[in-house]
Amino acid sequence: LPLASRLTPSQADAVYAVLGSEPVIFIYIWGGLIFDLLIGTMLCIRRTQVFALTLVAVFHFSNTWIFNIGAF
Repeated sequence: LPLASRLTPSQADAVYAVLGSEPVIFIYIWGGLIFDLLIGTMLCIRRTQVFALTLVAVFHFSNTWIFNIGAF
């Protein structure tokens, strides 16, 4: 896993324990769904464009950092 290469084994175990917990998985699933459903509309509304672009940038930078595959 890409994240494991940057952490010591004990740090990796702690991170995976937190990220693998049911509440965190629940938040990721529902957060992703809400993000996908709302981001298009938010980009079309002038008042929310800056916030939406910030969310999109954070999403893509986090994907680049976590999934180092060169596609993002």
